[in-house]
Amino acid sequence: MAPIAPLTYALFALAVGVTLVPVVYWVSRDAAARGSSSPSLWGAFTAVSGVVGLYYLLVYAPRNERSVPPSRGERAAATVVVADVGAMLVGALLAPPDPFTQLVWWLPSVVLLLPVAYPLVYRQGYRRLPVVGSV
Repeated sequence: MAPIAPLTYALFALAVGVTLVPVVYWVSRDAAARGSSSPSLWGAFTAVSGVVGLYYLLVYAPRNERSVPPSRGERAAATVVVADVGAMLVGALLAPPDPFTQLVWWLPSVVLLLPVAYPLVYRQGYRRLPVVGSV
């Protein structure tokens, strides 16, 4: 095994953990607040398949109002998820097409994007952004 392989595996495990744990928590808690009878399944299936996550965000969540406002934990998890997705996009667009290099770009990108995601998600600053197509 090459000496770089353990570092690659460690970075990959870190990326998966930082990505999936907040996603599962946020989707499960959000689904529970929207009256789902099985919020844990929403979280688990979202972790397994991004298609389920897209369905949840685009179809299920808009059709069901929240019964309670998001907790601090939910807002924190959503902030990490947004920063993480942004970091993955940065890695995919700016890093060379090498999985190891993309992982190396990912961690600093998450750290740099957390301060950007915080006012938008945790402080709900996205509500003050103009809606595209509105006058």
